[in-house]
Amino acid sequence: LSVLGDNLGEYNICKWRLFRWINGEYAELNDQGKNIGDFAPGAAFWLAAKSATSFNTGSGESVPVADSIVIALQNGWNQIADPFAFAVSWASVKAQGSVATDLWLYDSESKSFKQATTLQPWQGYFVKALENNCKLIVYPLESGIAPKIAKTSSSEGWRMQITARTQTAADAENFVGMAGNASDEYDRNDHFEPPAIGDYVSLYFPHPNWAISGSYSSDIRRLNTEGGL
Repeated sequence: LSVLGDNLGEYNICKWRLFRWINGEYAELNDQGKNIGDFAPGAAFWLAAKSATSFNTGSGESVPVADSIVIALQNGWNQIADPFAFAVSWASVKAQGSVATDLWLYDSESKSFKQATTLQPWQGYFVKALENNCKLIVYPLESGIAPKIAKTSSSEGWRMQITARTQTAADAENFVGMAGNASDEYDRNDHFEPPAIGDYVSLYFPHPNWAISGSYSSDIRRLNTEGGL
């Protein structure tokens, strides 16, 4: 609290607020009996301020770049950040356990979530763990020199984008379609809908009966012989 309070003043929900997604819901700094965690390397938070301002974190030490950083994940959605002072390619981050491949960033200009391919310093991201005890290993490899990782793809099929938009928010990263390498339940072609916050519009495909249930932003099914629905 002291890190932000020096510049933003005492905690006042009319002036500024701090949130984090914990155990399947948003928790606020002043919530009784809830701990939103510390400002640790790899952790991300929502900071909402009535008046835009900068803040000084004071003296500190950079994260050593000789070793990788391990980020422990809870089952479900997690807010993560780049633990280093330079950009890191998401493709170079290794997952231990079952973790969704999509990385989500909130874009303040378009007021919508977008998929990201790079962890940038001072940015927050959402990633979803699909089971307990998952971890991310972030290697100190600056974006642009990360090792190439082969990806499977299929040129067969089709995809259609669906966008929901209001005057103050948008949800554009939604797709339905079919692909030759897709299944009729969750696979690497499908993406999850990140948790909205505040006055937000959310468009998603609910699949409570799938083996990996949840709300999906993309639903790509197996291509049938006619190529249609």
